[in-house]
Amino acid sequence: MKNIYKVFIFSFLIFSIFFIGTGCKKIVEHKIVGTWSLVHVDNLHNTNNDEWIFTDNKEVFFNTPSNYPYLDTGQYKISTSSGKKYVEIFQCRSDNDNNKYRIMKLNSRIMKLIIESNHGLTFFEFTKTK
Repeated sequence: MKNIYKVFIFSFLIFSIFFIGTGCKKIVEHKIVGTWSLVHVDNLHNTNNDEWIFTDNKEVFFNTPSNYPYLDTGQYKISTSSGKKYVEIFQCRSDNDNNKYRIMKLNSRIMKLIIESNHGLTFFEFTKTK
């Protein structure tokens, strides 16, 4: 009887972890959809309105309407690894936009991302505009 109880508890824990993991991914996918305005934390007086736009159909648009207008498009997916959430951006024309960003914070108003490269860590902070 003890073995059946242990098997039941173990199965329940595995199912719960799987369910919570896939459920969290769906929540992140829902929250990321929209238009995000980049906050230039190194220069708060920067007037460039750089935008990253995530759509329901897994497309991402990069819009930089500054003195040098820039627009790129690609695809994205949400992934998890070791309990950490990531947004992976790929199939962009510019290789600079193709990256795996770790999601540090994501709610209905703020998104904070980080990437690690040969140049060190790069932080991105956004506010949701739409």
